Amino acid sequence: MVRSAAWIVLSLVVSLSHFLRPAHADDAAIAKEQAKLNGIWVLTSIEFQGKDVEHPGNGKMEHHFDGTRLKINLDLRPMISETLFYRIDPSTSPKMIDVGTTTDGFKTKTEMREGIYEIKGDQLLWALHIKDGVNGLRERPTEFKTDAESNIIIYKLKRISD
Repeated sequence: MVRSAAWIVLSLVVSLSHFLRPAHADDAAIAKEQAKLNGIWVLTSIEFQGKDVEHPGNGKMEHHFDGTRLKINLDLRPMISETLFYRIDPSTSPKMIDVGTTTDGFKTKTEMREGIYEIKGDQLLWALHIKDGVNGLRERPTEFKTDAESNIIIYKLKRISD
């Protein structure tokens, strides 16, 4: 009797978990959204702790999105010697973007930054936490807003090339 009651409860939990899982975009929706990101985006402003901050080195900072790869150049020189990898989920609100140094980083999360993004025409907003949290992980921002206490940074970019 106890065993059958446990199975009923377990079955109910498993059944309900199907409905309670977060929605994830299908491959076609992800590919369509990646096509919108593909190209070169130049940094126009950075917001941190409620204030605009200067660009690194006051130079031209470009973000090159290509499929699931991202390269960042400062003054036409690569800032990072390796390619970054990103993955998106456009089915969420706000849309999610995770950036890592390796594709394996998405599994371990130690080499990944969780963020959100929004594309409006030729403008891209990208927000992420810049400081480590518990066990080196960072929390995903929930909105494009910073204040004096937050560790969220918001990048505003403009498309310059497809």
